[in-house]
Amino acid sequence: MDPQIDEQQEVVTRSRTPTPQGEVATQSVYRRGASRPAGFRGQQLVWLLLGLVDSVLALDFLFRALGAGHAGFVSFVGTTGGSLSAPFAGIVSGTANGHALRWAEIVAIIVWTLAAWFLVRGIAIASAPRLSPNHTV
Repeated sequence: MDPQIDEQQEVVTRSRTPTPQGEVATQSVYRRGASRPAGFRGQQLVWLLLGLVDSVLALDFLFRALGAGHAGFVSFVGTTGGSLSAPFAGIVSGTANGHALRWAEIVAIIVWTLAAWFLVRGIAIASAPRLSPNHTV
């Protein structure tokens, strides 16, 4: 979901005194700015963290499905992914090509994505400007 960005553009025209030849020199200055809703940086941070979490979980699922060894980076991904998917272990199980598939990673991706979406919506609601009591819609 893209944030709403209000673009503002301002044109300022300044006139100078006439030149000896009778011409008037003018100068136009263009200012353009964008304002983002409050809480925008917090929302970006949540999406960034979700991207990292989902990437680790997807790599963990892929490495386990391919039967990759447990050394170096694969070990790190397996340990981290296992921790992130531990609450969902045992929900669904299966095998492919003789390798045990841990569907807990897929369930974890779905649950963590939904949790991040709710958190981002909560940030948007909490940081929305408050209407005055006399404001009518």
